[in-house]
Amino acid sequence: MKKIVLLLFLIPNICFAQRERTIDSLIDQAKKSFFSDYNKTIALSSRAIKLSRISKNFAKEATAYNIKGLGHQFKGELDSALASLQRAQVLAAKVNDPLLSGKISGSLGSTFFRLGKYDKSLYYGFEGLKFMEKARDTSGIARLMADIANSFIMQKLYNKAIEYLMRAIVLAQKLMKMPRRAIFITLWA
Repeated sequence: MKKIVLLLFLIPNICFAQRERTIDSLIDQAKKSFFSDYNKTIALSSRAIKLSRISKNFAKEATAYNIKGLGHQFKGELDSALASLQRAQVLAAKVNDPLLSGKISGSLGSTFFRLGKYDKSLYYGFEGLKFMEKARDTSGIARLMADIANSFIMQKLYNKAIEYLMRAIVLAQKLMKMPRRAIFITLWA
């Protein structure tokens, strides 16, 4: 009788752990296929979203929505990209993870940039910058400063663009002075 009770207790935990590993694998595969096959990226991230929803893992679901949104963005499906990224933003707010929120805000900013909506691009760029500073992610800060500068250029605000580009360059130079292993960890963590 004790063995049956123990089995009934362990089976759901084993299933949960397997599902989490599968979600991680799908997200990794989606990231790896990103630059070679957008359709595959979108399909893999959609499967990760479904499994994350079952697990009620908002952080992984938000990450998968972000990847899916970027896949749509680079495929040229900007309305679908916005829908996925806005869903990711809602989920990230539930998790309260500044790094995740910063990445998603940056993705939203780049999507609005591609739509030619530079005011919204700036809004999300600055929002992402705030999150990245809170997370202390130097490479994310540098990337968002460059994105902000690009939006200022499109609005013909060249002095502001130069200011943010210079700040991005200074941060990039600091990253370059770090040991190679530290750069790799910073960029991929």
